[in-house]
Amino acid sequence: MGTIVERKTGKGKTVFIASAKLWIQDLEFKMRAGISCAQPESERHTFTDAIDRFILEELPKQPKNLPNQKVHLLWFKKQLGFKVLADISPALLTELKGKFLRETSRNNKLRKPQTWNRYMTSISCVFEACCRDWQWLDLNPTRRVRREREAPGRVRFLSEEERTKLLEACKNSNSSNLYPLVVLTLSTGMRRAEVKWLTWQQVDLANGIIILSETKNGDHRRVSMRGLALDLMRQHAKVRHLTSEIR
Repeated sequence: MGTIVERKTGKGKTVFIASAKLWIQDLEFKMRAGISCAQPESERHTFTDAIDRFILEELPKQPKNLPNQKVHLLWFKKQLGFKVLADISPALLTELKGKFLRETSRNNKLRKPQTWNRYMTSISCVFEACCRDWQWLDLNPTRRVRREREAPGRVRFLSEEERTKLLEACKNSNSSNLYPLVVLTLSTGMRRAEVKWLTWQQVDLANGIIILSETKNGDHRRVSMRGLALDLMRQHAKVRHLTSEIR
């Protein structure tokens, strides 16, 4: 746009020169060259626009992620929602990380580094949609933000006595699904969410294989079923339609 430039003449007199002519010449050059002068999408849309659209269009496609991820996204919206996407930089997100880790959770304890990593994974999905699907951004800024090192998790194994009591309780449950699914979980090591959202379409009873397409790290994974777990799943399949959910 045009500006006013202050200049000194040879006689020391102050004059003001409008630079609008140069700006117009530059604009005309870009128009002749076919260079777009429109405002970039990253400057037209706010962070709130992106988060709201993602919650409306993308989260319903992954219902198992909806509760936690929505909490994460709304936190980011509260912090940065007023900014345009072009202003969300890796440096800004790193600064926000420091604030996040100084906050306390609902149990009045400092937030853990792994919690920040989960929040970053959620917001990275929004930026990926902005880049890949909506063409609102060219680059995902979260890719340049270092994730926090996580403490090793505690590994807990059931004793034989605990295992026996657990399976006995499952057998006596009013739910016909509980016993076979718990046996399946213990036999395969599948995660809770993987078992919870398992459908018959993922189960190959003939070959004793389960195909997990939405794993924690986003890869496909094959899980083998053997022994009691496979026998129970075959029995369970006789009373359920193969396109229904297992639970």
